[in-house]
Amino acid sequence: MKIRLTFYSFLLITMISGTFLLVTHAEQNSVSTAAENADDASMLEPIETMAFMSVGITGAFAPKYDVGAVAGVAFGWFYETPRYAIGTEVRLSSGDNYDASFFSIGGHYFSTQQNISPYVGGGCSVGGYAIYSPRYFSDSLDPSGLGVYAVAGIEMFRWTPMRLKLEARLDILRGSQPFSFPTTVGLLFALNTREWF
Repeated sequence: MKIRLTFYSFLLITMISGTFLLVTHAEQNSVSTAAENADDASMLEPIETMAFMSVGITGAFAPKYDVGAVAGVAFGWFYETPRYAIGTEVRLSSGDNYDASFFSIGGHYFSTQQNISPYVGGGCSVGGYAIYSPRYFSDSLDPSGLGVYAVAGIEMFRWTPMRLKLEARLDILRGSQPFSFPTTVGLLFALNTREWF
């Protein structure tokens, strides 16, 4: 348990530090660019297309079965335009009464082209989860296989080479019992793939 908490703490600190450094760098570049090109309106436009790698932390919930805030991680790749994004993602969660793993392919739609924009989306997934709750099951609830998901959130820093996303996602697997669908809340940090290498 201590190793798990240490890992999640390290990941969170890394995300916050990277965000701070990149935002500071972006602000410095924006100030110098504005001074040199005060009449250049294009500097206010979001980057047209970019590929990103992402990493984040999640918390999983299934309130009916006493599953709450089970820690997990998410990592993936996505390709983004001003209005749409498509990509793949892996999500893993593990706790005393809940374990899950999902691989998904999907996309989402941005409601605006501003630096901060809400989005909604969905896609297909394959994976499974297990809920251990003696109060409700003699053994465990552990559906697996193909499924679908829906996601909604807010993406920030769209005018920079990075992204910070806060989102909620609902996964529905074939064979799942009603109200057992896991919901995850995630904080995700993404960086243009050219910046990773």
